[in-house]
Amino acid sequence: MSYHKDLPQSWIEIIEKDAVLKGIWEEHDSEYEAVPEFLFGLIGDELERLRPVFALYGEPGIDMYEKIVAMKTIAASDSDEEPEGKEELLKELAKEYIRAMNDLYRNEFEEEPILDEDAEIILVPDEERDSVIEELQESWDEEEETPENEFNEVICDWYICELEYKEGCKELKNLLWEAVYNLEEDYKISYYLMWSLADRPAAENPYLPFYKLWCMGYTASFPAEDKVLVY
Repeated sequence: MSYHKDLPQSWIEIIEKDAVLKGIWEEHDSEYEAVPEFLFGLIGDELERLRPVFALYGEPGIDMYEKIVAMKTIAASDSDEEPEGKEELLKELAKEYIRAMNDLYRNEFEEEPILDEDAEIILVPDEERDSVIEELQESWDEEEETPENEFNEVICDWYICELEYKEGCKELKNLLWEAVYNLEEDYKISYYLMWSLADRPAAENPYLPFYKLWCMGYTASFPAEDKVLVY
């Protein structure tokens, strides 16, 4: 079989030795993409088969792999148990998320933060969640000037074009960009997972608070500099 020209030989050697991986790549249209965009869905609960691929990139690759394993384990869990003091915990995580985004602007972009650290935190009732998601999508489609829309554009460009990666790790980022996005169809989760590859040894993962919210079954958005929606 033929592989995409951008797929490294080191990957091909691993794939060729694993019947399941080889089968996934054989079903994949390699004309356009080196890696199947739904790779993690296709591999299902046999993620361990991909560990040798991540290991090619040393400790950063293994760290990213372990984060994906942990995330998929949480996603597969059917526990409905809620933590004590859930509302206060959600608000604290929202505050952490604000601080993380502001630190990103200060330390990485060398710009003034755009979020109010005393912003109003609104916990959206479950019955209003769908309407909030629809409104946020309309805001994006209409290109409204909101912090959330700015983050969606500016931070994505930064991760793709400007962020520096550890030696050899930019290759892994490029190869898995779409596959990682399709884990949850949320680039913020991608940013959390791919921070392992970034050459920022002293900086804490800016999307860790967002990931903690996701672990509780929630997300957060910034429709205004002084308002956070948690839903």
